[in-house]
Amino acid sequence: MLKGIFGTIFLLLINISLFSQEICDNALDDDGDGLIDLNDPDCDCSTGLNAQWSSAIPNPNFDNSSCCPDVYYYNNNNNLNCLDDWSTSQNIYSSWSLQYQNSCDSCSDYYTNSSYYNVPQECTLSVANGFLAMAFYNYNYTNSNTNQGANACLNAPFMPGNTYTINVDAFNTWSNINWNNNWNNKIHISLMGTANCGNIPIQNQNCADPNWYVLDSVSPTVPFDSTWHTFSFNFSPTIATYGIALTQTCLTVPYVGTSYNWNRIMFDNLDLMYSKLYDIQITDTGSFCTNDYLLTASIDTTGGTWQWFQDSIALIGETNSTIDITPYNLGNYTAVYNLGGNCQGANYEAIPSVYPFAFINSGGNGCLGDSITFDASSFIIGGYSIDHHYWDFGSGDSAFIQNPVFAYDTAGTFKVKFTAESNLGCQTSDSIIVNIDDKPAVDFISNENCFSDSVNFISLSTLSLGSVIDSLHWDFGDNTTALDSLETHWYSNAGTYNVTLYAESDLGCFDSIIKPITIDPNPTAAFTVNDTCVLDAITLSNNSSITTGSIQSYEWDFGDNTTSNLQQPSHTYNQIGTYTLALIVVSDSGC
Repeated sequence: MLKGIFGTIFLLLINISLFSQEICDNALDDDGDGLIDLNDPDCDCSTGLNAQWSSAIPNPNFDNSSCCPDVYYYNNNNNLNCLDDWSTSQNIYSSWSLQYQNSCDSCSDYYTNSSYYNVPQECTLSVANGFLAMAFYNYNYTNSNTNQGANACLNAPFMPGNTYTINVDAFNTWSNINWNNNWNNKIHISLMGTANCGNIPIQNQNCADPNWYVLDSVSPTVPFDSTWHTFSFNFSPTIATYGIALTQTCLTVPYVGTSYNWNRIMFDNLDLMYSKLYDIQITDTGSFCTNDYLLTASIDTTGGTWQWFQDSIALIGETNSTIDITPYNLGNYTAVYNLGGNCQGANYEAIPSVYPFAFINSGGNGCLGDSITFDASSFIIGGYSIDHHYWDFGSGDSAFIQNPVFAYDTAGTFKVKFTAESNLGCQTSDSIIVNIDDKPAVDFISNENCFSDSVNFISLSTLSLGSVIDSLHWDFGDNTTALDSLETHWYSNAGTYNVTLYAESDLGCFDSIIKPITIDPNPTAAFTVNDTCVLDAITLSNNSSITTGSIQSYEWDFGDNTTSNLQQPSHTYNQIGTYTLALIVVSDSGC
């Protein structure tokens, strides 16, 4: 392609013009076309920001120079000292194998004396046009002797993971006839890279500099036809590359022909072909339902400013990366990042408040201490989900499952509330009134007694105000029952029995109590006595016994108005006659 002056149309410039131009961030129709801010095509950000500078390569046309090159070519001065942003190492082949030329001196017109010299038309332009010239050889010669090439520090690095193309214009100015016949004007050229601009320029010949690596090597044909030709480097760096060098490829060109032959090529217009937008994203937290709907924009670059829009109209003052859209309500939100007069935006459609449906199906009145199963249903439409269920039992207690089981520890009236919450934080509730009735406080007393005696059972059960005991049920522990509050019962055997009293209120709440009762056995009184003479002591043998416990007291009645409390007493009758002796024994339980 011919060298020329080309304009580059960048992205949106948000600025104030002397004319009626739309200002894209003031919520006004500045140009009177009825379109405000991003609704106006003048404010289009759809193209985005190029993440790789188009000017990553400094002075890519070699036009900017600080001096006009020296016209005498054979003085070992390659004139790169005149070229802005580019440099090289000096060597014995410096002016012949690598040289900077410029139209300011007609591209070193001293070459016009050569029959093989061909000058590009651009060398005659009055406006300074710069070119980089290199010699390529066809005889048994190592191109690497001059592989230092022209070096430059990039304005922005070439990054790993990206693929780049650099188009280069080439013009064959010197073609030896033997080269032309034998090699078809093929050259071998490389684009080198380095991870540190401190390594510029390449310091070692013969491809031995460990700080440099090959990005791409190509062998294009550049015909000797007075025409500019274009070839390309294509590469994907494995590490961040901050510096480049345009060099002859490191290889040995075999000898062809009978004389030393070469091509001398002029290079121009290192045109970087790369387009990748920055990664701009919007993330959200909260929702309209929770009054904390936040949007946060991010982009993988720095140095720019943010502006938020709702339905393409600027939200004045919203220039942070994070915005609370709760007060703005529904809409399409756009975060625009402005950098260097260009912009890139990302859109976000606000999610409306979609509330779930929530119903309490069952879980009514109950009795104190009883487990109540609360059953509820919930659902939501629109593809959203229900994330949480909450129960408030009105007693300071709560649960976080859909169908809980709960027991109240106090009686009373409670408002039970069930809440379903969606993944948007939107909540819907349903409630019922639950009456928890008191249970009877069950108790009884009894007179523990001896076997064959009756036992009296008296219920002491009570209830709180507002309800009464409706029924009682006794279980005496010997397979007999009764239903009255006052009961008398006889046990057929001594022993210990578990007596249970059940009490139920008129509201259906019941409770019970179990108490043990012991029926003690009666002792057996027994003795023997022999007849005797008056005034002689009678002989008594006390044979009393008891199955459980012990005999605690004895009471003898000798029938003559005399008694004794001894276990084995002795007694003498003073008169002749027949007497009735009686013995009463009492156990340790009073039987």
